[in-house]
Amino acid sequence: MRIRPSQADLRFLTEDESRIAAAHVAADAQDLLTLTVCTGLQFGEVTALWCRDIDLEHGTVRVNKAWTRDGEDGETETPGWLKKLVRPKQAMRGHHLGNPKTPKSRCTVTIAPFDIPVTENTVSTTTRGGLT
Repeated sequence: MRIRPSQADLRFLTEDESRIAAAHVAADAQDLLTLTVCTGLQFGEVTALWCRDIDLEHGTVRVNKAWTRDGEDGETETPGWLKKLVRPKQAMRGHHLGNPKTPKSRCTVTIAPFDIPVTENTVSTTTRGGLT
């Protein structure tokens, strides 16, 4: 049986707490941590984002895929639209890109205004590196 926290038990980091946490992780992980904290996305969702999922003009992130564990015998359930886009370099041992955990997880999330410059920096750096 899994115990779920009630809404009253949930506590979100403040802007200052988020900055303090980011200052205590490796430099190359700070932007990832900040985006994760600011959007509330799960690790498998935020690490599955592509540059095209982020709309800086409107300050939104579209969640339409997530890293999922492979099934028995290496089975994967990758949606058809995603199979056409995934390249061999977008693979991770024992995991594949697939649908988010629940239908509610497929959503568009607003980026906090103070996080847009961080996200913009990450997107421009990644785009220069050849990922889209």
